[in-house]
This record gives sequence, structure tokens and C-alpha cells, in this order.
Amino acid sequence: MHSRAAALFFVGLISLELSACAYRGGPATDTRVLDEILVSEPAERPRLWAKLRDKAELYELERVLLQSLPGHPGHAPGRARQAMLELLNDAQLQPAQQRLLRLRLLDLRHEMYLENALKERDQRLRSLIDIERDLHQSGGQ
Repeated sequence: MHSRAAALFFVGLISLELSACAYRGGPATDTRVLDEILVSEPAERPRLWAKLRDKAELYELERVLLQSLPGHPGHAPGRARQAMLELLNDAQLQPAQQRLLRLRLLDLRHEMYLENALKERDQRLRSLIDIERDLHQSGGQ
């Protein structure tokens, strides 16, 4: 819930900046698509992925953002992270789009850290269960 509220806040800020870029004559990505991706529920993401999967390079930003979010067959956080870094280095992105990618990269880094911490905790828990089982078996004999 907290991350969804933060996403809505940042999407609003990014939408305003993209609108300002469009007003000044710069190329603008349709902010409705970015809004839809960032605030989508996991159940909606397979439909969004299917819609963007085969689009031209014009939709690279949208595709990479969606690829970084779980809940669809195209979820690949490692590849999305790499593609986001490449977009930041190579593409001619508007400042608002650059900030959006940087924010999502920070979120992704945090998500990957939490996922790794959860895996480590599960491994420690399994080890403790094995030790307890061994102690119980050796004490009962």
C-alpha cells in the first residue's frame, strides 16, 4: 500500500513534467501509458505486457518499466535493470523520463535487496530446522 501511494505521487509529478515538456515542444511519451503501468495491479500486467511486447522501439521506456514489475510472463528484473541503465546512457530521454527511470532503478534495487534478504532468511530457517531435527533424533535414541 505504501509503495503504491508513493508510485501514485511520483507518477503525478512525472506526468506534470512530461506535460510541461510537451508544452515546450519536446517529444512526450503518452503519460497515460506510464500511469497505467506504474499503478497497475499484478492481475492487469499480463494484458499490458501483451500489448507492449511487440511494439516498436518507440515504446521501449514503457516496455522496460513494465518488465521491471512482477505479475506477468515478461517480468525480468535483471534484464529490465540493464535495459534501464542502457536507456539512461544511450537514449535521448526527457529529464522527467530520466528521473522516472532513476526512481524505478532505486525501487528495483531495494526490491532485489529485500528478495535476497528473504532468501537468506529462508536458508537460515531451513538450517535451524535441520539442526533441531538432528537434535531431536539424536536425543530420542
